[in-house]
Amino acid sequence: MRNGSEIHCIGLDKAARIEGRTKSWNGCHLAEFGDMKPGSWSENIRPVLADTLGSAIIDGVPDPFKSGYSGHKRLAQHACGGSIPHTEVYDGAYGENKEWAFYTWFSSDVLPANEIKAIKEETDPQTFRIEYEASFETIAGRVYYGFTPDYYPNGNLCKDVKYDENLPIRMCFDFNVSPMTAVLGHVKKNKKGEYEYHAFKGYFLKNSNTKQLTERVLDDFPNTREFYLTPCQSSIARQTSQEMNKDGYRTDLNIIKEVMREGKRFFKAAKRSKNPLEHKAIRSMNSMLYNNRILMNPDDMGIKELMSDLEQLTYKEGTSSIDDSDKMRNHISKALSYLTEYYWPVKTNVVANNNIIV
Repeated sequence: MRNGSEIHCIGLDKAARIEGRTKSWNGCHLAEFGDMKPGSWSENIRPVLADTLGSAIIDGVPDPFKSGYSGHKRLAQHACGGSIPHTEVYDGAYGENKEWAFYTWFSSDVLPANEIKAIKEETDPQTFRIEYEASFETIAGRVYYGFTPDYYPNGNLCKDVKYDENLPIRMCFDFNVSPMTAVLGHVKKNKKGEYEYHAFKGYFLKNSNTKQLTERVLDDFPNTREFYLTPCQSSIARQTSQEMNKDGYRTDLNIIKEVMREGKRFFKAAKRSKNPLEHKAIRSMNSMLYNNRILMNPDDMGIKELMSDLEQLTYKEGTSSIDDSDKMRNHISKALSYLTEYYWPVKTNVVANNNIIV
C-alpha cells in the first residue's frame, strides 16, 4: 500500500504462525473464530498485538461443538459485562466495555425471506439458531433430538417404507467388529421435490466381519443390481479387516468390491479422505430427522436397533462428547450419519442435494 502498510492472509490452524514476523502487527481480522483451537487468542494472537496496542475484529458462529466455542463465549460475555443480551429482530444485540464491543444479528435481517423460509424447512431449530441467529447454545440431553418415534407425518416411522427391487440400494456401514452394523434404504423424492432416505433394513451383527455382512446383503436382496455405499474412512485403511490374500491384508472396501463383483452387481462407493466431523454428521441427521426426511420401517429388527440409538444416546454431562458407556450403542446410528452428512450436509447457507446419484 502507498503508506507502507502491509496486509497478510494467514491460516491459523496453527496459531503460532502469526508470531515471529519481522514487522509488528497493528491489527487483525479473525474470521471463523470458533474454529480456532482453545488458547489461540490469549497465547498467540493477543501477545503480538500488545507492542503496538493493535486492534482485533473477531467474527464467527458461536457453535458449541467447535473447539474455540468457550473462548468465543467468554469474550462476548466480557464485552457485555458478563451477560450476553438477547438478540432482537432488526436491532440485533450490542454490548461494550472500555476494551471490547460486541454485536450480533439475525441472518433474517439481511437474507431474503424466501431463503430463510427454505433454510428453516431443511434444518432443525437448534441448527438454525446456531448458524443463523448467532445463539450461544448449551449442549445437553439426547444426541439425536430430531428423532420422533411416531408414525409419519408426526414422526420418522412409516410401515410403507419397503424394499423395491427396481431401485438402487443406498448402504451405509460402520466397520466395528461387534456389532458390525449397516443401514440399507432407498433415496426418493417427496411431494415437495425434496430427497428423502427411506430405511427399510438394518444389520446389527455380533462377532461378524465385512465379507460376511456383504454376502448377507446380497443373499437378502438377490434381485437388486445396483448398490451404492457411503462408508466410514476406515474402509479404505487397514483397520478392521483380518483377511489376507497374496498381497497382504485387504481393506474393507476392497473386500466389499470383491464380493459385489463375484455377485455380478454394480457397486459404487463414496470417496472421502477422512470422516466428517462428528458434530457435522449429527447435525445433518437431526435436520433430516426433524423434517421427517428420514423415514424407517420399525418392523425390521435392525431398524429397531437404530431406533434404540436415536432414542438412547446422550451427551456426557457438561460436555459435547457422546456417552459411550454402552459399547453396543453409537454404531448403527453413526453408519447412517455418514450417509446423511455426505448427501445432505448442513452448510451455513444451504442444505445441499448435489451429491445425490439419480
